[in-house]
Amino acid sequence: MISVLAKHRILLAIVAGLVLWAPAHPLLAYEEEIEKQARELAKKIAKAGIARVAVVDLEGGKGQVTEMGTFIAQMLSNALVDSKQGFAVIGRSNLRSLLKEHELGTTGLIDPSTVKELGKFSGVDALVGGTAIRMGDRIKVVLEVSNVETAEVLATLDFELDETDSFKELDRRVIEVDRDRGPKNGGDPHTLQHGGITFAFEKCRRSRATVICSIRTTSRGQERDLSMSGTSSQAIDTSGKVYPVSTVRIGAAEGSSIRNRLPADVEIVVEVKVPGVSDRVSRFQALDLQCGTFSVTLRDLPIQR
Repeated sequence: MISVLAKHRILLAIVAGLVLWAPAHPLLAYEEEIEKQARELAKKIAKAGIARVAVVDLEGGKGQVTEMGTFIAQMLSNALVDSKQGFAVIGRSNLRSLLKEHELGTTGLIDPSTVKELGKFSGVDALVGGTAIRMGDRIKVVLEVSNVETAEVLATLDFELDETDSFKELDRRVIEVDRDRGPKNGGDPHTLQHGGITFAFEKCRRSRATVICSIRTTSRGQERDLSMSGTSSQAIDTSGKVYPVSTVRIGAAEGSSIRNRLPADVEIVVEVKVPGVSDRVSRFQALDLQCGTFSVTLRDLPIQR
């Protein structure tokens, strides 16, 4: 005959066993996607022979850093640790301390001079940076891995996440960044660099229902090829509406997809045509240009009448 106390002990043991064997809480869709993409990025980092890497805050619209960008960056950093691809990931809290100590600020679009300076004292071989921008009901994340010695872009990756109410709220919370100690883009939020090429927004002008955007490009120090696909590029207005690009012109070459050689240190104008834009649209939230193996996103572009 089993006593009541013994029965209670058996019941507690059964319940405890069920708790221990209970399945883990399933990952949310965006968590699964970030982990999946981090695994792909980890393979590229390992293939590049990088020993130590760090993830900086991702920039959002208008070149601002929001809590959404820091949240996604932290998740990427954690997922890279879990990937176990043979490289070390420097903790983001430790990275922030180093940046503060040496009076540097590094976010999303990484300036080459800042990368080199950080590499001198951090022991990091490469930085992962980029952008995370809300586009309609999606969040587009564009990442690049930069060598701290040469500022060369070693790997790129872009993907999209479903927008959630939490992401919307995080994106409203702007984090103040000291731009004098941050990414040095000539003080112009419409200018950025990628793989030795500078992209500087000039203007967007209207020709009836077509908007033509001009971007000044310069290949620093050496000749480089620049490819651009109009069929894969797009503009997004402030309401989140997406407009596909119809035509691209790089110098004298024009078409739906173009590849042209940029001479060293000579400014070449790139033009993209965006048809079907209503007269009520006064600016683009983003212009996303697909340039072969990487993409360039220029933000908050006014449209001239």
